[in-house]
Amino acid sequence: MLRPGGLFIGSTSRFEPYHSFSLWNHTPYGFRVLVEEAGLALEEIRPSLDGVTLMMRAYHDKRKECGRYWNEESPLNTGIDAWARKRRRRTALVNLRKLTFCGQFAFRVTEPATRA
Repeated sequence: MLRPGGLFIGSTSRFEPYHSFSLWNHTPYGFRVLVEEAGLALEEIRPSLDGVTLMMRAYHDKRKECGRYWNEESPLNTGIDAWARKRRRRTALVNLRKLTFCGQFAFRVTEPATRA
């Protein structure tokens, strides 16, 4: 529960095939619907590590080289950035493309100052 005008920042999983104790996962669209049905406003959503890298990390028994992608761009996200530069795509489209393949995402949600 947030106060009017309150802010909630967090992250959630979208695609975690290696978590045996996950109860649910969200798509970015599904998360927006969940937030809006609760009467909140999704102000921002940002992709994090991509799902392909998360699967490779799990498949290869959490290899150390995969761990570095928690701190730097993963190969898929780097490829999306290169595609965007080459084709001069807008930041919003790059974000959308990364959200399509992300394994998790961060968000910023607010409680409207007044409810409609």
